[in-house]
Order: sequence, then C-alpha cells, then structure tokens
Amino acid sequence: MKTKKIMGLIIVMMMTLLVSVGCTSDSGDKNNQGKQNDVDVNEEENKGENEDKEDSNSVEDSIGDSKYINYPGTVSEIADSEGDQITVKGDDEESGFENISFNLTDETVVVYDENQEIIETVDIEEGNRIEVIYGKDSPMTKSIPPIVNARALVIRQAESNLGVKVSNFNDDLISEDNTLQIKINEDSSIVDLQGNKLKKEDIIGKEVLVLYGPEETLSIPGQANAIKIILL
Repeated sequence: MKTKKIMGLIIVMMMTLLVSVGCTSDSGDKNNQGKQNDVDVNEEENKGENEDKEDSNSVEDSIGDSKYINYPGTVSEIADSEGDQITVKGDDEESGFENISFNLTDETVVVYDENQEIIETVDIEEGNRIEVIYGKDSPMTKSIPPIVNARALVIRQAESNLGVKVSNFNDDLISEDNTLQIKINEDSSIVDLQGNKLKKEDIIGKEVLVLYGPEETLSIPGQANAIKIILL
C-alpha cells in the first residue's frame, strides 16, 4: 500500500516537473521571438534612417560650387573720373566684408536690370544700388577694404529684382553648380557683347551672364525664365 502511494507521488512530481519545464521553454521562445521582433524593427528603423541620410546626401552632393560670388550693395565711392575702381558697401553681412573695392577692367560687363542694356563703366554713379559678380578664385588684396576685379556688374533700377548669375550652362540649360535651370522662351534675348543676336546653341557650354526671373521654383535646380543672356 505504501509502495503504491510512493509511486503515485513520484508520478505526480514528474508530471509537475515536465509541466514546469514546458512553461519555461515556451516563455524562453516567446522572449526570443520578442527580441527577434525588436531586432527586425530596429533594422527597419535603421534602414529608414540610412535611406533618409542617403537622400539628404544625394541632394547635397547634387549642388556644386559656383566659380563666382554675387555681392549686392551700394556704390559708396568712385576712385576717379574714369570709373576704373568703385567701392561698394555690402548688404549681406555673411559675406565677411563690409566693403569691397572692385577694379572695373576691359572684361567687366555692366548692365542695367531695368532694360538689360549693356552700358559703360563711366555711367556708374555713387549711390547706385548694384550687384557685383567676381571670381571666387580671383586674386584679392589683404587691404581694408579688399580689392578684386569685377567680372560683371548689374545696376539695380527695376523693382522686379531679377536674378543674376554668371556660369556655364549645359545642354539642358543647367548651371555648372546645379543651382539654376533657365528656360528660354519667345521673350528671352540672347546676345553677344556687341548686341548681335544668338541662338541657344551658341551659348551651350560657354560662360554667360544671365538675368532671369523674377519668379524661381524651389526645386533643385531652381527653374526660372531667362530674360537676357549675354555671352561673355
């Protein structure tokens, strides 16, 4: 009789032990599955972050460096009656220069933004609102103010505030720094420095001064209508 009770007790204990082991195994599997799900979620999140970073980098990489710098300001001084050098008080404090003196050479192109006509440097006057474009790698003195050669200069008269850019443009009329794509229409004028009319094919891959806008899309590159294109 005692033997039967002992055997029964042993059987109950073994069944209890098996049930306990089974529960522990199920719990471990569930924990492992939960961990695996966490890993999968983290991998998806990391993948999304990496894709966002790649997209951001692709946008940044698509924008190149322009060879020219635009310096808007006001003519504060003209060196002599010949107008060979002017000093401009800048509008943009981020440029790092409160004033810059610009040499106006035979290669400097001066244009009114109101009628887009090319004029002589002697027509520049103190107080003119202007935008000067100069080469980023052009030699600049360490004097105060610094002195550098001007490549182009636009006298601001119109209220439309047209955009101004010097660059080479490819077959799709996109600037070399990929910041601007110009659209040529029936109102666009394409000329050389003598005023001779040109065609689109004449300016592809060549350095030009473009007056465009005033509207420009927020895309990369920005898109705008070309008002006047001057082959430099």
